Amino acid sequence: MQVDVPRRIACQRCRHRKKKCDHKRPICGECRRTGSACIQASPVSSAADSAAKHIRSLERHINSLEEYIIELEEAAKYSTPGAGPSLPVLPKETPNHQPSNDERAISAFECSRSSPSPTLTLRKSPKRIGGGDTSTLIPWLRDISMLPTGTESLYQGFELQGSSGIQTYHNVYSSAISRRLDAIYTDIYFKDVQCSWPFLQERQWRSWSSQQDDGLVSRRNSWQGFFIDMVRSVGALVAQKFDRSSEHRDRSEFYYDRAQKCLPLMLGRPSRISQTQSSLLLTMHAIHSESPDVIDAQASKSMMQCAIAGLNQNSPVIDQTQGQSYESEDRFMERQVLRVCYGLDRLIATAFDRPVSIPDEMINTESLERSGGNNLAIPAANLPTLHLCETSSFPDIDITDHRFRLRQIQSKIHSMVERLEYHAHCQNKLITNLWMSNLRTDLDRWKENLTNLQTHSTISFRWLSNLYYYNILALFPNMNLAVQSEEVFHVVRAASQVLRNFRFVQIPEQKACYTWTALTHQFQAGITLLYCFWAAQTRFVLEFQSWPDIQTAFLACSATLSEFALRWNNANAFKLVFDILHDRVIRLGRRSLDSDWTYSAEMHTLIEQLRTGRTQRRLLACVEEMSVAVGSEAAPQSH
Repeated sequence: MQVDVPRRIACQRCRHRKKKCDHKRPICGECRRTGSACIQASPVSSAADSAAKHIRSLERHINSLEEYIIELEEAAKYSTPGAGPSLPVLPKETPNHQPSNDERAISAFECSRSSPSPTLTLRKSPKRIGGGDTSTLIPWLRDISMLPTGTESLYQGFELQGSSGIQTYHNVYSSAISRRLDAIYTDIYFKDVQCSWPFLQERQWRSWSSQQDDGLVSRRNSWQGFFIDMVRSVGALVAQKFDRSSEHRDRSEFYYDRAQKCLPLMLGRPSRISQTQSSLLLTMHAIHSESPDVIDAQASKSMMQCAIAGLNQNSPVIDQTQGQSYESEDRFMERQVLRVCYGLDRLIATAFDRPVSIPDEMINTESLERSGGNNLAIPAANLPTLHLCETSSFPDIDITDHRFRLRQIQSKIHSMVERLEYHAHCQNKLITNLWMSNLRTDLDRWKENLTNLQTHSTISFRWLSNLYYYNILALFPNMNLAVQSEEVFHVVRAASQVLRNFRFVQIPEQKACYTWTALTHQFQAGITLLYCFWAAQTRFVLEFQSWPDIQTAFLACSATLSEFALRWNNANAFKLVFDILHDRVIRLGRRSLDSDWTYSAEMHTLIEQLRTGRTQRRLLACVEEMSVAVGSEAAPQSH
C-alpha cells in the first residue's frame, strides 16, 4: 500500500517532457502509465539562495541522516544474517563463522531501504526495484538498485579471489551488487583522489582488477590484491562522507583487512616504485580516517623510502622520438611518485607542525619541476605501455607542475618559520612575520599564473586559490604581532576566504575534501578569525564587522566542523572549542581587555584533545590565551 505524500518538485521525466507532474503521490500518473521510474528531479539552483538557507538545508540533511542511522540500528536487531530460519547454508563456511560487521550493516541497509515497518519484508514490485524514490540516498547512489532481482538472493555467498595468505570471505551482497559497489568505489578514487595525488596507473590497475574478478590471478601475482583492495577501501571512505554509521565504513574495513594480508607479499617484491606506492596508498587511507599519528608515520615512511631508493637524487632520462622529447615510463612514474611524496610530506609537516622528512637541499627539485607533459597528451609510438594519458584519471601536467611549485613555496615558508623560531628562542626575542618577505611575492606570482592554466582541468580553479590562502596564513607565525598592525586585515581576509571557499565551492562538488588535514586547516582559519576579533584594536574590529562576508565565514566554519564531528568522534573537540570561543567572542562581544568572563572547566580537557589531534602549537597558544580565564578562576571555584 502506497502512502500519498506531497511532491515538492516535478520528477525527472515530467520535467524533461514538460508535462504536468502529479504532486499528490510518490509515483506520478505519467510515470505510472508508461511504467518508467519516477525519480525526483534535483531542484534548480537560484542566485537568490542565501548562505543562511544553505546552512538550514544542511541542518535538515543532518537531521535526516540521524533519523536514518536510528532506523538502521533498529533494523539491525531483526536482520542479522543468522536471524532468518530459512536461510540457505553458505558454501565453504567454517564451523566458527560469525556474522561480521559488514554482514550486519549490509543486511540492515537492505531491510531499511525495502520497508520502514518492523516486519522487514522485502517488496517484490519490479517498479519499486527499478525506480523507487531514491532522493534520500547519496547523490552518486541514486538510480542504482541496491535490492536483488528475482533470481538473486540476499544471502548468496560468493568467493573473492585470493591467494596464499588470503582466506575465503563470504558476504551477504550478491555478486552483481558487490561488483556494482566495487565499480563505484573505484570511480570515486580515480575521480576525486587521483586527480590531487596522481601516483597510480589507472589502466594497469583496472587490468589487475578485471583479472582478479574473473579469477585469473596467479599465485605469483597475488600481491596485486593489495593495490586492488586499498583503492576500493579509500574509495569507500570517501563515499562515507560524514555518516559514521554508514555501510561504506564496514566495506572499507573489509577491503583494508584483506589488503593487509597481501601486504607482506607486495613488500617482498624488489620494485622500489611499488613499495613507495603502497606507503602512499596507506597514507591516503589514513588521511581520510581519524588517525593523525598514522598519517604522519605513513607520510614520513613514504618519503624515507624515496630516499632509500635514491629517487630524490634521480635525473630524468629523456628519449628523442620524432623531434619530441619523452622520458621512459619507469622514470616518469618515479618522478610522479616522488612529487606526491614530496607534496604530502610538506602538507602534513605544515598541518602537524613538525619538521620535513627530507630537506629540499637533499632533493633534486630541478628534475621534478620539468613536466615532460607531452607524453601525457600524445604518447609516443615506441611507448605503448605508457598509461598516464587518461583524461579522467590525471589532471593536466601543467596543473600538477603548478601544484608542485606551490608545495615548494610551502616548504620554504615552513623552513623559514622554523629558523625564525630557533633564532628567536636563542636570542629571547619575538618571532617576526613574513608578510613583507619574498615568499609572499612568490605566492602572489603563483596565484596570478592560475589564469594561464587550461580550463578543462578536473581541479577547481577556486580550490587552487584556496591553497594560496592556506599559505598566506602560514606567513604569520606570530599572530599576536599581526593583530597590532594593519597586517591583521590580510589575516582576516585570508581566513575568511579559506572558510567560505571550502564550504560553498568544494562541498557541493562532492570532492574528496573530508580529510584530517582539511579539518586542521579549517579549524586554524576559524580560530585565527576569532583571535583577530578578540585581540585586535577596536577600530580594526569595527571595520571587520562591516565586511559582508565575515558572518558567512563564521557560519561556514561552524557547519564544516559539525560535519567533521559527524564523521569522526575525535573531531568533536574541534567543534566544541570553536563553538565556545565563538559564543563568547562574537555573540557576547568579549575582548582581550575583559577579565571577568569565564569558561567551563571542560575547556582544559578539550585543549588536551586538540593537542592529541596534532593541532599546531601556535594555534593552541591562541586558544589558551583566549581561554586563560579558566586557569585563573578554576582554583577559587575548587575550594
